[in-house]
Amino acid sequence: MNEEKNTSMTPEPGEDSFLLWLVDFVSKDNSKINSEKAFIPFKIEFNLGGGIISGDLISEKNYFEGISQEFGSSFEDKEVGDKVKIAISDFGKTYGESYKENMTPDKIRYIHYIHLKDAVFRLSDKTDHLGWWRGRLSQVEGFALSVLSGKSVLDLSW
Repeated sequence: MNEEKNTSMTPEPGEDSFLLWLVDFVSKDNSKINSEKAFIPFKIEFNLGGGIISGDLISEKNYFEGISQEFGSSFEDKEVGDKVKIAISDFGKTYGESYKENMTPDKIRYIHYIHLKDAVFRLSDKTDHLGWWRGRLSQVEGFALSVLSGKSVLDLSW
């Protein structure tokens, strides 16, 4: 069976071209836009199956760097922790090749995961602080950006 891949920016069912673009944008070196930070995270919130998850949208590279440091540092045995850091970091480097600077629009199609830092999950009256979060792009039902204020859309203190 020889199926042709959809390489246009036209979203397939369950995909959003603008969300694909945002994930790609945070994954690139944006030092030309912001000289103090090479990578620019966005405050974002997603509707997922009745719940809301919010946090900083980050690159896959930053996600694997962050979880390797945090998870590896959680081990009492430093040697074991260092091995865990290296293993997770190597995994991220091996499978994170899709987020190179030369990503072209036809390759954006193959972005399948979203990565958040400082993620918070809300379901009716329950709130869970997750820290790092990785989720399927195709499971997003809707999203809200809170770039202008720099605050969470659900942060009622502002």
